[in-house]
Amino acid sequence: MIVYLYRWRLKPDHVQQFALAWSTVTQQLLKAGSLGSRLHCGSDGIHYGYAQWPNEAARENAPSSEQMLNARAQMNAAILERFPEVVLHPLSDYLEPPLKEGPALNQVMIPCTDMDRSVAFYQDLDLTLIVRNDHYARFECPNGSTLSIKLPETQTHPGAATVYFEHQRLDEWIQKLKMKGVEFVRDAENMSWLWREAWLNDPFGNQLCLYYASVNRRFPPWRLDGP
Repeated sequence: MIVYLYRWRLKPDHVQQFALAWSTVTQQLLKAGSLGSRLHCGSDGIHYGYAQWPNEAARENAPSSEQMLNARAQMNAAILERFPEVVLHPLSDYLEPPLKEGPALNQVMIPCTDMDRSVAFYQDLDLTLIVRNDHYARFECPNGSTLSIKLPETQTHPGAATVYFEHQRLDEWIQKLKMKGVEFVRDAENMSWLWREAWLNDPFGNQLCLYYASVNRRFPPWRLDGP
């Protein structure tokens, strides 16, 4: 991840114009692969914005649009003074994103019949084990979502659950897993719904999909409320 810090001194009567135009640009860039941005007003009278991107290339290759160009022109018209851009490379990151209203898929629990084999398998997938006892284990992903495995109290049918793990460098990750001996049911391929997917099963038949969709997970061209 890479962060860009922006600083502006705004015309006092153009602050709202700038904020509205900045919001338009930010929303468009989210659809182009940005990881989000925030705008602040400092106690020193300077307005600060910082934007997160997966990498420098993603920012440089982000497409523009007439709507974005018009919004940037509105921003420029509101600026009295522009300060040099600062590039920030995170060393440590403990920021928690604010929770939004509505459901969020951030935890999945699946059955197993051998805790040791299951724990070893998911650790091989680079998940961090954070809870473990004789019948339950919980793992944390780098983005904060969690996966639990549990010995069921009654017999269950394995394979009923499907868990999706997204990775920005999918093919590199898959090759790393293959070197560890992880076997795939279906190798990575580009799908018609604009995802790249590979499929495998855990030791007890639960389906796993390793994929990369970028903006097409939340903003596919056929999204019901528009792209």
